[in-house]
Amino acid sequence: MIAVALAAPALALSLPAHAGAASKVYLPKVEYRELELEFRGGWQDYNGTDQGDGQQYVFDVGYGVTTRWFTELAVFYSRAPGEGGQIQEFKSENIFLLTEPGKHWLDIGLIAEVVHNRARGLNEIEFGPLFQTQVGREQFNLNFEFSRELVDGAKTELGYAWQWKHRGNPKLEFGLQGFGDLGPTGALGKAHESKLGPALFGSMRLPSGHKIKYDGAVLAGVTAGAPDTTVRFQLEYELAL
Repeated sequence: MIAVALAAPALALSLPAHAGAASKVYLPKVEYRELELEFRGGWQDYNGTDQGDGQQYVFDVGYGVTTRWFTELAVFYSRAPGEGGQIQEFKSENIFLLTEPGKHWLDIGLIAEVVHNRARGLNEIEFGPLFQTQVGREQFNLNFEFSRELVDGAKTELGYAWQWKHRGNPKLEFGLQGFGDLGPTGALGKAHESKLGPALFGSMRLPSGHKIKYDGAVLAGVTAGAPDTTVRFQLEYELAL
């Protein structure tokens, strides 16, 4: 797992559907009876082209239904390069734990999503495994996600996200993040883009007992067609009920 996580930058291939400006790394983690409010977003800069800048913002509300199931509803607002902004997608996200967290060398989960793309008037399903392992103070995460539009002739595509985090002071930790896509499963790597870069992470417990989490990254495009620069952020407010 460690080798795969460290090799992820070399495999960083992506499509905008998976690697939008507000993409995030999902963790195989569930907090039972915890209500989560999340706001994330990002900007993409296409220097040297006439495409302009792309933006994406997402608001999520989630809840730990059981000790192994977390469900979330997300609304996506996007502005494509050279176009106006709009509410683009509604997404139902579900994380299921397949192993007991911390009991084995590798934590494994599964993400399953149903998407309604309002802008394009179609639906999509997305699913895949979530991996996490920790060696000393180094934490590695890797997501794979298959996606398929629910229309005749649609192809199944494979995307991924990864991160490395050095665990230290919980209020401010550092690492790397990357987002990508391996293309249609029948022609992996033929059409792609890639981005990766340094990231910061943090969490803070409030006097009320609730918790604030935050992370952000500056990602560089490393393949033709990728945004030159992507700046992303993520804020979470967690309430134990």
